[in-house]
Amino acid sequence: MNRPSSLTIWLVDEDTEARQQTRRALQAHFPHLHLREITSAPAFQEALQGPLPHLVITEHRLSWGDGVAVLRSVKQRDPFCPVVLFTEAIPGDALVQAYHEGLDDYCLKTTANYAALPIVVENLYRRSNQQREAASSQERLRLLHLIDRHILRAQSPEEIAQQALPPLLRLIQADLAGTALYDAAQEQGRILALAVLERGEARLVPPPPIPLNALRRFATTRRPRHWKREVILADSPEQRQRFQDWGIHWVTSIPLVVGDRFLGVLTLGWRDKARITAARLEIAQQVASQLAIALHTARLLEEERRARQRAEALQRASILFSHTLDPEEVLRALLDELAQHLTYVSANVWIRAGKVWNSRAL
Repeated sequence: MNRPSSLTIWLVDEDTEARQQTRRALQAHFPHLHLREITSAPAFQEALQGPLPHLVITEHRLSWGDGVAVLRSVKQRDPFCPVVLFTEAIPGDALVQAYHEGLDDYCLKTTANYAALPIVVENLYRRSNQQREAASSQERLRLLHLIDRHILRAQSPEEIAQQALPPLLRLIQADLAGTALYDAAQEQGRILALAVLERGEARLVPPPPIPLNALRRFATTRRPRHWKREVILADSPEQRQRFQDWGIHWVTSIPLVVGDRFLGVLTLGWRDKARITAARLEIAQQVASQLAIALHTARLLEEERRARQRAEALQRASILFSHTLDPEEVLRALLDELAQHLTYVSANVWIRAGKVWNSRAL
């Protein structure tokens, strides 16, 4: 197999000579190595604020902690990031604890092990990629199964989107995902859910105003699009500001279509354009197809439920009309029924008596 073209490693060690030997050994094997040397607790905490490397090498004995604490901090952020204890010595109970918490390998600092360290690093790097791919495949199947389950249950469109978007973010490593529905006949749209990935955790956030102009364009073209943030949000300063606060610079939008019916859009946001790969977009397209079916089914059930409620309201009104002659009681009952289906602040009823119309506020 070819060696990694570029590799980022953190080296956590306070021993200057040990760091120099480790650096020489790694650079001889990995010409394009990016090595970050960490020698203090503040430097380690600062590193944790940014993206994790491909691999971490740490000494166990540190004046401000130990290798197990470093291991724990890294694995909490990313369980697939390999961690190697490359140390002068470590107690047996600490080593057992380290393996229990996910340690990937352990080497004593000997001349032979300095020479072997690059091979250990390369093997762990490849194993980590295999583990990520396997986990990604499992998560993909789990997500698709989750969406399938919602198709069968056919709950509200909002619930379907809220359940599907957080795992989708983790699956394709996007930073934002949102789902919007569009009603071409009414020229209306609504955002069902919006999820943002922060520090590895996906959370639902209040959605911004919907960009109707973008939805109208999709209703016509029905093709996936990739946008700079400023392009898709040009008509929405508030939305542009929120995307800027989240650090979103690229937006990928995939139309939700069932048959010849355009339902809406699945929108993905990215902080780094390099994450927008063909494999991830293929997964997103598959999820979009499943989402479209689920949302179409839920929308049909919503329409059926509203039609049934209207029919029941008319039936109740008809029964009331046949049992009372009091116009006040009839009008109030009618407005009570309307309030179940319409949102209004006040109501006026005009009643004609001969040629005269009278207004009655209720």
